[in-house]
Amino acid sequence: MGGFGSGRPQILPSLSTLYSVRTKQIREACDFRSGLFGSITFGDGTTISVRTSPGYVHVNDVPILVDWTTPHLGGRRAWFRCCSCGRRCTVVYGRERQWGCRRCWRANYPSQKQDRYERLVRRAGRLRRKLGDTVAKAPVDHVELAGIPPDKPARMHWHTYSRLARELEQVEVAIGQEFVKSAERLLARCRQRGTTP
Repeated sequence: MGGFGSGRPQILPSLSTLYSVRTKQIREACDFRSGLFGSITFGDGTTISVRTSPGYVHVNDVPILVDWTTPHLGGRRAWFRCCSCGRRCTVVYGRERQWGCRRCWRANYPSQKQDRYERLVRRAGRLRRKLGDTVAKAPVDHVELAGIPPDKPARMHWHTYSRLARELEQVEVAIGQEFVKSAERLLARCRQRGTTP
């Protein structure tokens, strides 16, 4: 009883649920000069305070050690030292008063939690944007556009356009097949439970 892997599975956080602070943002907020105050505002309206002291950056009053290296072509490059493991990194993730590197948070990228259908939809959207489509982010948003590649963008070679259009067609066919498979699985589960969708 209670062997390896037993018990509740641990739910690891996603990077989309954590705030990220980059060395570039600190440089823009207070230029790593000692004694300066600044702030960083995120897309959801949350603002965190940033303060510098000799050798440290204080993010929401949590001190994070700053390490400097000299690149081969000159200048100086700033790095954070993770508060937990001491590893050098350019991005720290956190909430309120907890900050650390991605490894210490054991956080996943959002794409790691996507199934095959979602990955295909994202890939089709990426291909459509490469082909200059400004209307649809993905074929699932505009079903009527699926199977119709956008017009060739200006300055794109015909060979490149043909290759991308063929790839888009293959991905959109795979999206349709994956959708049918998932619908069949859902219907089978409903039949087993004796319910109708």
